[in-house]
Amino acid sequence: MRAFSRFRPCTITNLVAPLKGARAPSRVLCRPARTLPQQEKGNRRMLALASGVVLSGSTWAVSVNLDDLKSIPAKYKTIGGIMAVNLAIFALFQSKNPRTLAFMMRHFTCSTESMRSRPWTLLTSCFAQATPAHLFVNMLSAGCLASMVGDEVTPSQLLALYAGAGLAGSGLSLAHKVAVRNGLATLGASGCIMGLLGAVAVVHPTLLVAIPRGSVPISKAAGVVFGMDCLGILRGWSRLDHAAHAGGFAFGGASAAWIKHKDAIQHMIGSRIPTKIP
Repeated sequence: MRAFSRFRPCTITNLVAPLKGARAPSRVLCRPARTLPQQEKGNRRMLALASGVVLSGSTWAVSVNLDDLKSIPAKYKTIGGIMAVNLAIFALFQSKNPRTLAFMMRHFTCSTESMRSRPWTLLTSCFAQATPAHLFVNMLSAGCLASMVGDEVTPSQLLALYAGAGLAGSGLSLAHKVAVRNGLATLGASGCIMGLLGAVAVVHPTLLVAIPRGSVPISKAAGVVFGMDCLGILRGWSRLDHAAHAGGFAFGGASAAWIKHKDAIQHMIGSRIPTKIP
């Protein structure tokens, strides 16, 4: 607290007085007012410092060896691509242009109305987030879970798992909306994330998850989460889209089980099919 005792609030305009028409209503903490020559000198120093930082960053970016980028594991490239798409779509949702915002609401939210003419919203709505907190939590969860699954599947399988879980979640959510006559539009990557959780529970069932009084295997923790979502559907809880969660989880778990036990399943099915018809 003492460090700020010699600062006083002032408008940003005082800091950039040499700029014509610079006005800003917001208030920040700054040092006591300086004379105009002092401000100009300070501004020139800040401009020189900023230019040096930008040039240094540009030099570093140019000096990066392309071989270093190629050495990044494929799963992290896939995860980074998913996060980049979510971030770009979120940025477009923050637009102040009414046309842009209307376009995003029309093509990146899923509802019973959108399915009549825009079926692609089943997938596109899975890459849109409502708030910064929503974006942060979903991307953090997706990154952690996808990195665990990525060791057991190929990048294309990881992407298909993520998108497929989103489609399954949106599909079950839409069916639930029709059943209960709910016309609200939804968006978010929760179905995709639940699909990743289901996959992790299958490929790493003994992985321990910390809880307040110890730890439990992730398979049991994921089962509890899935059970709560099913209960939410039956009880009509509306705070979260429990149908999307349940649909994504079921798809992710089933897909991971197929990938992990594909040879055994194919052998079991093949052994029951006669090779010759009598």
